[in-house]
Parts: sequence; structure tokens; C-alpha cells
Amino acid sequence: MKALFVCSPSRAFGEINSLIPLARGIEGAGGEVWFLASPLAAAVAREHFPSSVFELTSDREWNQGILRRMTKKFKPDLIAFAELYEILRPGRKPDCPLIDGWLLRWVADVNCSLAFVDFIAHVPMLRSIADCRPCVMRFGARVLQSFLERLWVILPCPLNEPGHVEQRCGIPFRAETLPLRIDDGTRARTRAKFLGQGREEDGFLVLRTGSTWQTLLAEQRGHNLYKHLGDILGEYLCGLPKPVTLVSVSSRHQISCKSGRLEIRNIANLPPREFDELALSSDLVVTDNEIGYTLARTLGRVPGLVLVNSFYAADILKREKSGRLREIVNTMESRQPDCIYPHKIFPIPADEDEFADSWVKAAEANAPPASHEPKTVRLGRLVSSAFVSAELYGGQETKRVFEAILCDNGRRARLKQLEESFLDRLNRLEDGASVLRRLVWQDSIHEHRVL
Repeated sequence: MKALFVCSPSRAFGEINSLIPLARGIEGAGGEVWFLASPLAAAVAREHFPSSVFELTSDREWNQGILRRMTKKFKPDLIAFAELYEILRPGRKPDCPLIDGWLLRWVADVNCSLAFVDFIAHVPMLRSIADCRPCVMRFGARVLQSFLERLWVILPCPLNEPGHVEQRCGIPFRAETLPLRIDDGTRARTRAKFLGQGREEDGFLVLRTGSTWQTLLAEQRGHNLYKHLGDILGEYLCGLPKPVTLVSVSSRHQISCKSGRLEIRNIANLPPREFDELALSSDLVVTDNEIGYTLARTLGRVPGLVLVNSFYAADILKREKSGRLREIVNTMESRQPDCIYPHKIFPIPADEDEFADSWVKAAEANAPPASHEPKTVRLGRLVSSAFVSAELYGGQETKRVFEAILCDNGRRARLKQLEESFLDRLNRLEDGASVLRRLVWQDSIHEHRVL
């Protein structure tokens, strides 16, 4: 099989990091692969396929010309798209534009299969757009419908649930064999590096991840969360049975805790192998991205905690009558009004219709939602692996979540049991290359197309 992957995200690595194992599988089975990718994704792809990567630009016509020439020269059996935001959000200006009505008309005459790698359950939105006449005017209703009717859907796991999900469109595939493993010596050396030689088990090692694209977007919008995040986490991580060392990985920003009650180590972005060793040596991984790539790679090994926010500053100040958290929120809002708003992936505002009913009711009651068992739905729509979430500005309730996930062996065991069950389902799936070959050569599984 010959496959051409189109990967245009210009700020995040999740898509390209998932496509690389898929492409390796195709090449390992004797196939050929090529990439047409954004500069960021192209740099990653070249590390693995140095002579098979072509780069998108900011010029739509130039990009379309590259795709035309690649298709004519390589004659792929399959073109796979990693995202379709130009259809989903036509009002947003892409960094690497490609898709418009002309391209969809051109694709209609290309003799190959088409696939969409649906990372975060976008098919229902594509279907609703196809049914919305004003939404499709820039493409042409019939042109867009024809494209979506040809478009196979595949679902990378572990981000997607490997098992059956009622009314879901798409074939789940095993993007990577998990859980990841490191030897005891590597774990001990990594912990000693941050906790001290001979004190590897005398403290908690917490890894906090922050994507560069999130930092850049926050800077563009003038948000100041990362200037105060260390102090917020200090409120939640102080007073535990063992001292806490928080390692924050970012090449773009540093965090600090003014109270000194939390030891914070800021380090730059690490090569993949070193980052995996750090993540797998930690007691907890904390992120502000509900679909963060790291959470998928630590399944079955290290618990993850997602910090979300369901409230505006006024709601938090009504609840927090006094204390350090109230001071921090007041400071943030005084420096930038309206910088505190609901989000599941900071700094992107959460759509109101994505909120669970319990969150909305809790906000109306001016209290953070109770911390129950791990959730299995991300972004309000994506059925996925079990994860724990807590309110970023949740005060004592969030402090109890941190305490439970670090100190309650029973809770850690229950979460690990859920993850191991998930991994068992995952590792029984076909790999992505096998799924794509089946779609290319067995063109009759219509229920796994968008339309």
C-alpha cells in the first residue's frame, strides 16, 4: 500500500506523533509513505522519513499544487487527513491553508481511497455541517457531500475507546502498544536527579506538562495564568505526608511558588526518550489539556490529573471568601480582566454545550463539582480512557483530589485497574496499517464513512 498523510496542525505535536507509528507500520509491511505537513509536523516526520516529507506553506494555491504533484508522481492508494478544521471552523484562518471548494472538486477525480484520522470525535460535527446549508456555501453542498461520502474514518487509540461505542462512526486501531516500560535502575536514577540521591522514595515527584502552542496562544491573548500557576499548585500540594517536587517541562515559560512550600524545578522540553523516562518515574502527571498526548502514554503506569475550569472569576470569589486562592484570582483579574473563564484545554474557551450537566448545576450553586470516580468522556463527547479531573480554582475540593490521587492507595489501585482493562482492549486491536489496508482493498464497509 502507498499512503500520503496530510498533517497541517502548526502548533501541536499530538497528530504527527500518532501518525508516525501508523506510517512505520505501513512501511514495515512493505508499503510506501509520504507526508505533506506543516513546518512543525514536517520537522518531526523528517526524523523518521527524511526523504518522504514535503512542507506546507502559508499559501493555499502553492500547497494545493504540491498535493497535486505528489499525487500525480506517487499515485497513492490512500490519502489520509489528520484534521479537517477548514471544514469544521471555516472562519478560523489556518497557518497552512489547503482545503477549499476547488480542492474538494479536484479530489473527486483522484483515484484513491480517502481517510480521516478522527482524534477527538469530530464526525458528528462534520455531519451536522453537511446538513447545514449556510455552512457549506463556501464549498458547495454537493461537492462537500461527495467528499464526506468517500471519507473513511479511523480512530487512533488510546485517545479513543478501543471497544464498541454505540452510534460511533469509525474503526478504532492500536496506535501504539502500551503500557510503556522503563527498568528499575532508570527509574531510580531519574527520581534521584530530582529528589536527591538516597531520597528517591522520600518525596512525591509530580510532573507538570505544558505545550508550547498553549503558551504561545496564552501570550498572544495576554493571559497570565502561568505567572500564578506555581502558587495555585502550591496551595494544593502543601501539607502532604511527604515533600513534593514539581517538575514543570516547558521551553517557553517557567512557574514559581512564592510561599516556598513547594519545590519547583523548571526544565526545557526534553527529547522523547528522556521525557518518557521522567513521566514514567513520576508519582503523578498534571496537565491543563484534557486530550494531552502525555496522558495516553502513561496509561497503566502513572496516574494523570487534568486541571479544568468551569467558572468565571466572580463565581470563584463568591465561593472563596478568604485565603491565598482568593488573593491569586483577584491579582489575575486586576492585571487582565476576564482572564478566568471555563476551559478544558487552556487557553481555549470551552463551548457551553460541552459542559456536563453536573458542572453547570455546580456552577449555578457556586461550588466546584464533587470529585467522584474517574471520568471516561473528554471534551463532553470523546469516549476515552479513564482519567481524573479537578477544578483549577477548586480550593479545598481540589486539594482533596491531589491528596487522594497521591496518598490513597485504594484510589490509585482502582484507577490502575480501569486503565489495565482499557489497555487489554487496546492491545487486542489491529494496528493502523492493517486497518488501512483492509479499507483500501475492501471498499464495502460503508458504516465507517462520514456520510
